[in-house]
Amino acid sequence: MNNRPDGMLGAILASESIGTADTLINGAGGCRSRAMILLNELLPEYQAEGEECCRSKFFSRQSKLPCTFINGDDIVFGTGPKVAEGVKSLYRNGKGTALVDTLSASLVCADYSRHVPPEMAPVTVDSDLAGMSFEEGFDTMSESLLSNAGIEGGESRMTVNILGYDITDRGWVYGAEEIGRLLAPMGVEIRCVPCCLPSEESLKASGSAALNVVMKKSFCVRTAEWYRRELGVPSLVPSAGYPLGYQACRSFVEEVASELGADPAPSLKAVDDDEAAVRRMVLKMNRAADMLRGRCFSVEADSSIALPLTRWMYEKMMMVPASVSPSDDARSEDVKSFLESVGFGEAFRGRREERSMARFTDGITAKILKSEGEPGPCVPVSFPWAETVNLTGRCLVGLGGSRCLLEDLLNGMDRFRCGQPFYADMRRSLSGAGHFHEVLDHAVQEPRGGGVHRLVVDLLPLASALDQARLLEGAQVVGHRGAGHSHDGGYVVHASLVMAEQPEYAEPGAVRQLVEGGRHRVEPFVFGEKVPELFHVLDVPVVVRQRFVFHMFAPWPLPMRSFYISCLSYD
Repeated sequence: MNNRPDGMLGAILASESIGTADTLINGAGGCRSRAMILLNELLPEYQAEGEECCRSKFFSRQSKLPCTFINGDDIVFGTGPKVAEGVKSLYRNGKGTALVDTLSASLVCADYSRHVPPEMAPVTVDSDLAGMSFEEGFDTMSESLLSNAGIEGGESRMTVNILGYDITDRGWVYGAEEIGRLLAPMGVEIRCVPCCLPSEESLKASGSAALNVVMKKSFCVRTAEWYRRELGVPSLVPSAGYPLGYQACRSFVEEVASELGADPAPSLKAVDDDEAAVRRMVLKMNRAADMLRGRCFSVEADSSIALPLTRWMYEKMMMVPASVSPSDDARSEDVKSFLESVGFGEAFRGRREERSMARFTDGITAKILKSEGEPGPCVPVSFPWAETVNLTGRCLVGLGGSRCLLEDLLNGMDRFRCGQPFYADMRRSLSGAGHFHEVLDHAVQEPRGGGVHRLVVDLLPLASALDQARLLEGAQVVGHRGAGHSHDGGYVVHASLVMAEQPEYAEPGAVRQLVEGGRHRVEPFVFGEKVPELFHVLDVPVVVRQRFVFHMFAPWPLPMRSFYISCLSYD
C-alpha cells in the first residue's frame, strides 16, 4: 500500500511555501483539515487571522487554506459558481488565488472562466494532482506560481537562488540561514529561496541571480527549467546531493565556487574547523561513536538526502547499509551506483532487518518505532515531522544540520553505563594482561551497544588476567560458578582462558563465525612487525560460544604477541 502524500498535498504546500497567493482548496472539508494540520506544524510562528478570515465562509474561522466545502449538489450541478464566489472573496485581500482541486472535484467538469473576471483568474495546474507524487505536485504548482509572480530578469554576479528547499524541510528557517553561512565566507550571497516564504522583493529579484543551486532535485525539475528557459538562470545540481554531512558540505562549497569563480578556501576552512570541533566532542563520549561501527542502518528519504547520508554513515561512521530506499527517482541511480561500488548493491530498496540497527526515516515513523521499543537510534530526516516546536535551530543542512543529525544518532543509542572509569584505563600502561582484561571486560558488559543481550561472559578469568600462567586448582577456578564480576573476586561463567597461557596453546585460532551479511577477511597480525599501525583504530572481534558478540575498538597497542584481527572488507 502506498501511504505517501499525493500531488494535491504537494501543490497546497508549494503554494503556501511561496506565499504569493491564497490557496483555495476546491473540495470537501476533510481534505482541508488534514492539510491544515500539517501546515500548522510546518509554520514556525503564529500568524494572526485577518478580518476577512472571520467574515468569509470559505475560511471557516481559520487563517489559512480557504475551502469551497463542496457537497452532493455541487457534484451534480457543478462547482463553477462556488469557486467563483470563493475567488472573489479572496481577491478582496489583495492577493491572488491558487486553486487546488481535490480528487472528487477534479472529476467534475467546470468552466471557471465563465464566472470569474480575467483579472481575478486563479492560478491552476493542468494536470491531475491526485495522480501525481507529492514531489511532482509541489514542483508543478511552484512553476505555475513563479511564472505569474512578475519575476524580473537581469544579472548579478556572486548571487544564487536555492531551489528544492522549502517549508517541508526540518527547521527550514534555520536551514536557509545555515546555507547562507556556508556560502558567505567565499563572498556568495543568497538572492532568494523561493519556497521558504520569501519577501516580494527577493522573489522578483530572483531572476537576476547568477546561479540556481538545487537541493532536492525531485522538488524543482520543472521550476529550474523555467528559470533557465524564461530568465536564463542556469542550475547546478551538486554531485553529492543535499549538503548534509561534512563531505557533502565540502563538495557543495567547491562546486558552487567553481561555477561562480569564487575562492572556496574560507568556506572550506569553516567546514574543517567545525568538523574538528565536533570530533573532539565526540571523542570524549566514552566510545559512543565506536559502538556504531559495524552496525547496520536503513534510510528512507528523498534521494537527494539519501545519497549524502548513506555515504557519510558508511565512509565516516563505518556503518553497514542494510536498506536504502529513496522516496523518488531523481537521484536514485546515484544512490544505487554508490551502494554497488562498495559491495552493498542488495541494500538498494532492500528490506533487511537487524536488531539495534540505526534507522533514518520520517519523523512520525521514527517516533512510532521508539515508542514500540526499538533499541537502535531512530533519526528523523524527512517530512512529516513529529516535532511541533523548534526553538534551538535544529535542521538538516550545513554545519548546524550535520551537528543535529550526529546528536540525534549518538543520543538515540540505548547504552548501559556501568560507571567504570574508561579513560583511566586508556591512560594506564597496558604492559600486562591484567590491564587488557579491565578494558575488554568493561566493553563486553555494555549489554546493548555491542550486541550482548544475555548474561555477560568474562572472557579473561582472574587467573589469566593477573598473568598467572600456572594451572590453578579446580575449586578455585570453576567451583560454585556464578555471574559475579572478576574485579571484585566474583565468579565467572567460563574459565577457558586459564588454559590459554600454557605454552602448547600460545597461538589462538582464527575466528570463523562473524557478522551475518558482511564480507570479512581474517589475517594474521604480529605486533612486532607493524607497531606504528597500532596507533590507528584496531578492530578486535570477540566470540562467545561460537557466536559473534561485538567489536572492541582500541586506539592503543595491545599487550599480546600475536592474534587474529577481523577487518570488514568494503572493497
